[in-house]
Order: sequence, then structure tokens, then C-alpha cells
Amino acid sequence: MKLIITRHGQAEKEGDDSTRNLTDRGRSDMALMSSLIRASDWNVRAVLSSPVLRARQTAEIIARELKLDAPREEERLAPGRARDGMKELLDLPSNSDALVWVFHAPDVAQVASALTGLPESGFYFPSGTMLALNLPLPQPESRSMLIWTVQPEYLSKFQPT
Repeated sequence: MKLIITRHGQAEKEGDDSTRNLTDRGRSDMALMSSLIRASDWNVRAVLSSPVLRARQTAEIIARELKLDAPREEERLAPGRARDGMKELLDLPSNSDALVWVFHAPDVAQVASALTGLPESGFYFPSGTMLALNLPLPQPESRSMLIWTVQPEYLSKFQPT
């Protein structure tokens, strides 16, 4: 199966951490990043999101751009929890299916490290970054293959069709 690990889009700097909104740039970056997923032509089954507002907003943009059902809020993707609950979230019927997870740093790098076996320090996840993995099921830990990783700034000149 494919898994797209996504750090939420750029959020406001001020305010309570759990209620900071995406900025206008964060919203436009995530719409652009969604076009990359759409261009992959993968069978994305669902978007799962941390319950934190900026992650939920990011997931909503991705789901809307991919013409999917509303994202599923997932407590196991809350800050500090993703590494512990990740195996239970990899619940797809086929290796040809894909999931998108939207959550937070440093959890995104920790999960990427656990799935690939590469050091956590080898992953850089500024806001809006996506990393696509091919996961061999049922035992993906330390065996997953990196397909691509992209930050919004790399796609800034890209014009989706």
C-alpha cells in the first residue's frame, strides 16, 4: 500500500497551539500539494487527520481536492501519539490502495524513520511537506520504500491542470 505522510500546512504563529488556523499561504500550499497526489493516480481511500485544527483544515483541503469523503479525525495522530498507533491505522484491503495521514512535527519524522529504518535526522518536514512511501504489508516497519518527498516551495512554479 501507499502512505502519504503529511505535515499540516503553514499555520498562524500566534494563539493557542490547538486552535491555530492555517494561513492563506498554508491553504494555497496544500491545494497545490494535493495536485501532486491527484497526478499520481493512486487509489487514495481516505485522509486521516490529527484532531488539532490546523491538521484538520489541511486534511479537509486534501480530501476536497481529491474528491474524497470528509477526512477522518484520528486521535492516534494527535501530537506525541502517532508513533504508538501507526500500525493500527494501516488498515487497507489492498496493496494498491493509498492513505494520506496529516499530523505534526516531530511525529512525522519519527513515523517516517520507523517505517523506513532510516535515521529520524534524515527527514526534514517543514509545514506542508509530503512524503510518499510504499509499505509492504503486513509488516511495514523498517522495510518501507521511499517513493518521493516534496515541500510546497518545490511545486511553487507548478500549475496543475
